[in-house]
This record gives sequence, structure tokens and C-alpha cells, in this order.
Amino acid sequence: MANTKSLVIIGSGPGGYVAAVRAAQLGLKVTVIEKNGLGGVCLQHGCIPTKSILHSARVYNTVRNASSYGINCSEIGFDFYTIMKRKDDMVALNEKGIANLIEKHKIKIIRGEARLLSPNRIEITAQNGLTSEIDADYIIIATGSSSTIPSFIPADRERIFDSEGALLLQSLPESLIILGGGVLGCEFASFFNALGSEVTIVEQLQTILPGWDQDICRTVASSFRKRGIIVKTGARVVDVQSTNESGDVTVSLESGEKVSAKCCLVAFGRTPNIENIGLEIAGIKLWNGKFRGIQVNEFLQTNVPSIYAIGDVTGIRQLAHVASHQGITAVEHMCGKATPMIYDEIPDCYYGEPECASIGLTEQEALESKNEIAKSKIFYRSFGITHVLGETDGFVKVIAEKESGKVLGVHICGHDAPVMISEASVIVANGLTVDDIGEVIHPHPTLGEILMEGIQAVRGMNIHG
Repeated sequence: MANTKSLVIIGSGPGGYVAAVRAAQLGLKVTVIEKNGLGGVCLQHGCIPTKSILHSARVYNTVRNASSYGINCSEIGFDFYTIMKRKDDMVALNEKGIANLIEKHKIKIIRGEARLLSPNRIEITAQNGLTSEIDADYIIIATGSSSTIPSFIPADRERIFDSEGALLLQSLPESLIILGGGVLGCEFASFFNALGSEVTIVEQLQTILPGWDQDICRTVASSFRKRGIIVKTGARVVDVQSTNESGDVTVSLESGEKVSAKCCLVAFGRTPNIENIGLEIAGIKLWNGKFRGIQVNEFLQTNVPSIYAIGDVTGIRQLAHVASHQGITAVEHMCGKATPMIYDEIPDCYYGEPECASIGLTEQEALESKNEIAKSKIFYRSFGITHVLGETDGFVKVIAEKESGKVLGVHICGHDAPVMISEASVIVANGLTVDDIGEVIHPHPTLGEILMEGIQAVRGMNIHG
């Protein structure tokens, strides 16, 4: 035990706590420093609470349409307070689960704020202001990210707020402007619209869900408009003001147009938490233009060999599942089990209505990088199970190399897309071809048959299309 290496992890988010557990499994002496709640932003203010409220909205919508399933319901409504309380309960339940994992693996938790003093020493400031120091053979920085709010926006957390503020609302806003049409902005738009708020999305780029396959972008935008969500793309925000007299928030656009609502949610993305953690003292380099955040190699190692960085703080891909895998990669590298990170085949998920998921190249990217492609687009409504579920809107799109049949990308828009993308992830990440998958029998009746049919259609064997 005298030669046991020590590891200190700053942050307990999906990168930090997963890295801690894996490190303990590999025999390292592990300490985690956390200044807030276990689970980081993902658990406390991100993935879990947002999916909780979205699921409540989905249940509400199902109940409102219960008669189509032969179910009689009366006095249909919702309790906003209970929706938000359930969200808090889900956070608490999951935080307890992480605490149990940490205890099970004999990982030490220190509550406080960490700052690097050298490549192997950390200063910890407790909540009572007292400081202490700790040494470690290795350090992992997993400090996450914070909402990006431009200086000209006077966020007051009451009428102008970020996603964290939105999750603290005690009542449903009558109307809401959402600045940013990415995944986060669109998920909140879907939630508030489902409960009856008047929602306007303002996006600077020419499409919502930028970076996604255009078929998905168009479908989600069309769905939003049908549901009464106003979508303004190509619209640059130049000013945001909260007026006490009217109680409204007014957003001014570069075009001269003004949009007003009772509240404004800022969803402009996230900024890596790199301030005041001692990066300069330890000599750690930041990216120079490629990303925003701490520069790392394919094993998440910084330019200082004893220090690694994982998750949002690296600025590479700000996704919880990426952070977790980065944490495992970093720990295994320091233990001599080197497997580099590969970022080309990472699934993206959108949990609004309609649900969407994507893996690999979009059609536009495939056309730019390949000579010839083969593609298929199979619609949900062609399969019996979607009618049984009452979920007939949606499609699965498969993109492959024409000559080899290698699957380059899969894009799903419709019910349970985030679940269905897992099979597609295995296909794309392993470089499988449509012939490799074409003989795999999928159970009937399931949504998985739609992906199978998309694969078959690329092979020229489309049955339902």
C-alpha cells in the first residue's frame, strides 16, 4: 500500500465521479473536492432536472389525449409546483445514489473550493473560510461550465435568467422569450409551450438546432410553429431590457424589431469554469482558438503531465456521456491502460417534442467528405407499433458510403429517438456496413424495426417505405 498512487479530482459531475469510481477500481487512493452538490451541473441543473420536467409535460400531453386510447379522464390539469418538486426529488434521489457509490468505493469527499498551487498540490477553501492543502500524484480538473450570459444582458434571476433560474421558477410564466435555439433552448421551449406559455425562440443562426442534420432541424421547426411557438432565426440580439412599469422584458434585434414577454431565458451556451482555479500557477495551457477551455491530448492529459482535465472544462464536447468517458480514459491512461478518446462517433440527443437523436455525419457533412453516398429516410407511420403508441410522426434517416456500404450517420426524429440511437451508435462507432446489419433480425412490433428498415432501404430492400 505504500506505493499506492493518489488522485485528487476537482468536481463531482458526470466526469468527476465516474473517474473517481474507475480510479478506485484500479487501486488508486482517490479524493474528490466538490464545492456544490454531488453530480455537478448535469445532475443539479442540467440533464436530470430538465428531463424530469419534460417527462411531466409529456405525461400531461398523453393524459389530455387519453380519450384516443379509450381512457376517460376528467378535470385534466397540472400543478406547476408539484412538477418542480418532483424535479427536485429526482435530483435528490440521484445525488444519494452518487454518494452511495462514492462510499462503496471508499472515495474521500472534501467539501470546498479548490485551487491549484503546483502540479501536485491543491489548496482547499472550506465554506467557513478555513483553508487547507492536499498533495496528490495526479490531479483531474473536472470543474464543468457555467451559462454564457453576455454583459449587456441584465440577468436578475426573476424575469431574466439562465437555465438554472428557469428550474427555480415557482409559477408558470405567461409568456417567455428564449435566447438561443440550441438543444437547451428548444427543450425549454417544448416544456413551457406544452404547459401553455407563449414562447418565442430567438436564434442568431439560420436554423434552430444548429449542427444537426437539416431534415431534423426543419421537422422540429415545423412542429414548433404548428404548436404556436414563434421561431425567429437569423436574428441577432443587441439589447435586453426589463421594464418595471409594464413588467415586461423587451429584446431588441439587430433588424430593429423588438420582442416582449413576461420573462426571458438566456440559452446562449456554456463557458468552461477555468477562472480562479490556479491554472496559471500550475502552468496549464488553454486552447488557442480551436476550443474554449483547457488544452488536453487524446488521453485528456494537459501540458503538465500530472494534471488531466475532463468534461465541459475542456470545451471539446459539452455532453455528460462524453465527460464520463473522458474520465475513464484519463484514469486508465495514468494507470498505463492507454486508449485514446475518439470524438467522431458521439451521439447527440434532444428530449423535447418531437424527440431527436443523431450519430455520425449529417447528410451535408457526408456529401462534403465523400464522393458518393447512399441514403434512406423511413417514416414512423409505416409501422404498426407507432399507431399502437399513438406516435406516428417521425422518421429514421440512414447515410452510408455508396461503394462500401459503411454506415456514416443515423438521424432519428420521433418517439424514443434517444433510446433508439444506442443501436445506431454501436453500428457507426464500429464502422459496420449495411450488409453487416442487414441480416440481424429485429423483434416485431418495436420501434427498432424502423432503423432496421432504414438499413435495408440503403441495401435496396425497402419493404415499408
